[in-house]
Amino acid sequence: MKNYLMLGILFFVVSCATHKANKISKPNEYIYWVNSSKVPCEGVRATNCLKVQKGDTLNNESWQYFYSSIDGFDYVPGYIYKLIVREEKIDKKKVPADASSIKFILVKVIEKRQDVRFRINDIWVLVSIEGETVEQITTNKRHKIPQIEFHIAEMKVMGNDGCNNFFGSIKNIDAENLILSQLAITKMACMGTDIPDKFNVALSKVARYKTENMQLVLSNDSGKELLLFKKID
Repeated sequence: MKNYLMLGILFFVVSCATHKANKISKPNEYIYWVNSSKVPCEGVRATNCLKVQKGDTLNNESWQYFYSSIDGFDYVPGYIYKLIVREEKIDKKKVPADASSIKFILVKVIEKRQDVRFRINDIWVLVSIEGETVEQITTNKRHKIPQIEFHIAEMKVMGNDGCNNFFGSIKNIDAENLILSQLAITKMACMGTDIPDKFNVALSKVARYKTENMQLVLSNDSGKELLLFKKID
């Protein structure tokens, strides 16, 4: 009975502390979430915008373009932020054309956490295809070893399959799932190696990923390893 009582007290204390940390003290203050990367947007001119949403609970389907800025907010890509932001109305006579009539001011950073998708935001060199190392597949030293490069902020992927360059977009990525678009590939002929063909077939089946010990594993929907990479130093 005492254990249940202590757990109840602990839960109450933690809940109160969390509520206090998230407390909105003024009517014109709001909780804002800021996404981990800027995206292209159209305003007076083409630029990159933050994506934000308001409210205490984060919903990954509710991001909206944010065409203004938040005074005092030091944004770093790769992190998701939870903020308290004060909104102050500006005299319309002082607002430049096409600018916001609201000034946004940072009150407090409640939370800053790394976006797990950025774990693969790097250049990776191929180690093996379906368990076969590159050396086992071919010993021809004239050919390149395939590599792949992810740009999460732009949702882009590019690289070389050992012969031709490829590039495309990331259609979807979360903590473990990865779906790529159909990739565009250059058409240079390379003889004496079957690595490019095997690499491209495996890459077309990728549905999941994981990173561990400076390595990246791309696997199919059932979790079978297709491609193993190591991070380039």
